[in-house]
Amino acid sequence: MTEWLWRQLTGWVNVCMQGAGTENVISEVTQMGHKMWKLRRDKTGAVYALVSLSTVSSLHRAAVAHRVRIHFLDRGGIGWLSKRAKGRPLLVVGLIGAVLGVVWLTSRIWVVDAPIAGQPLKVRQELVQAAYSAGLTPGISGNRVALAQIAARMEQELPGYFWIRLSRHGIVAEIQAAKVVARPPYRPPSRLVAKAAGKILHVDVYMGESMVSPGELVNKGQTLIQGAWSSVALGDPSSDGRVRAPAVGQVWADVVHRVRIYQPFLSRVVVRQRQYFVRRQLFVEHGPSFLFSLGHPSFRQYRVKSRTTPIIYRGVELPLKWRQVVYNEIKMDTRHLTVSKATSMALAQATREISLSLPAGGRWLRRERQVKMVKRGVWVTLTWHAAQDVAIAPAVGQPSQDP
Repeated sequence: MTEWLWRQLTGWVNVCMQGAGTENVISEVTQMGHKMWKLRRDKTGAVYALVSLSTVSSLHRAAVAHRVRIHFLDRGGIGWLSKRAKGRPLLVVGLIGAVLGVVWLTSRIWVVDAPIAGQPLKVRQELVQAAYSAGLTPGISGNRVALAQIAARMEQELPGYFWIRLSRHGIVAEIQAAKVVARPPYRPPSRLVAKAAGKILHVDVYMGESMVSPGELVNKGQTLIQGAWSSVALGDPSSDGRVRAPAVGQVWADVVHRVRIYQPFLSRVVVRQRQYFVRRQLFVEHGPSFLFSLGHPSFRQYRVKSRTTPIIYRGVELPLKWRQVVYNEIKMDTRHLTVSKATSMALAQATREISLSLPAGGRWLRRERQVKMVKRGVWVTLTWHAAQDVAIAPAVGQPSQDP
């Protein structure tokens, strides 16, 4: 990272050297104290290298001495721009003015937004107008604004919200808020049903009466615990004199979990190649970005990895960020798997899938495995038995599945 930044500041040039004395030129230039990066030789014998702008003169003299042809390719960096800017004072003044303009624009808040999921446009506009009234107007300096005080004034103006917070992201100020919602009264269900079929292990009834017993097989949706009848005031015209009491309890059952995976002997795999392409960006959050590595990958199939690093100056995170995007070349290859390799791959995938099916609080009782080899692959079937609580409240309008 330090050498790359140094090349960007001083300027860099990509060169192509052709001739019998290429190694002598490289040796002579490096002995002078100069550095050369990304040295590589192609099939024709030409040598490509990346050098700094200060190395060009020494490289040219050594190439002339050893009769080596040099072709200058792409170039860049601040040093190269400063060399071109000599004799062009207006260009320098314009560049300095542009930098100062970007710094001034990014130091202020220009957009006030309320990106609250699930809220209509009218509610978000109400929050933005309240922020304007509290003093958060577009163009205000981001270093002088007190977001906590503005949020407190917004809470006083909007009594329907119990929590309002403001955060700054570059030139954008975001509003996060939560409305006051009346808690609905909790009404326990009058019966509990089975969410999966299984064999009852034990029943723990806290309220109501059990409709099943240990050792019994139950179906999905069958009633497990039924609330008892309770008398009510006879003067209540909305009832016939009795209602069902709540049903509360746990019903533990032996539930079967089964996963079946097929793994063919001919498998398509991803093979990572040696070539890669790096693109670097300096960007303003919620603003423009500046590319330092132009061009596109020379290969078609690749995987992309991106890493964003904030720029911190004296403990303060600036609105500028570095982003490095790496394109790694890949190649799809077809490989023939052995029986043991195909079986292990299918077992690994089946184990991952069946492990996710165990609910919270459950435990595995026993595990069974079946492997069947066919003409072009392997079938793996995992059958695991789990002890889990299967009692849940029925869905609204769900009919009973009692036998």
